[in-house]
Amino acid sequence: MPFKLPAALEPTYATDTWILRCLSGPHDDTEFVKEEGITRFYESTWQVGIASGRAGVRLEGPPIAWARKSGGEGGSHPSNIHDNGYAFGSVNVTGDTPVILANEGPSMGGYTCLCTVITADLYVFFARHWDIRSRFLW
Repeated sequence: MPFKLPAALEPTYATDTWILRCLSGPHDDTEFVKEEGITRFYESTWQVGIASGRAGVRLEGPPIAWARKSGGEGGSHPSNIHDNGYAFGSVNVTGDTPVILANEGPSMGGYTCLCTVITADLYVFFARHWDIRSRFLW
């Protein structure tokens, strides 16, 4: 007879909007994004984009309110910075698209990272991300 997990031990998952707990920074700063843009980023509901994959989960939502016109020496787009390391679970903003970096995502590059989702929330999110909306809590 196959093993069946007791119903009381089966996890429940959010069905509407998931709250992803995160640590802010290093680039959710008014040097990179306007103050109202930072607030809008954390208060908005984000939809998983169809172009998501093993490297990361792309998010669709409101535009990023950049505080600068370009990335200066880092590049022409305001999301560009000098190369730096990325943590697993960082919300990397490539151009105007936030991407939650997964296990097979890059370990460094030249884009801003607004926050990092805590590991406890990442694994459930990555397992069930295909049809959900999410918000960030910091």
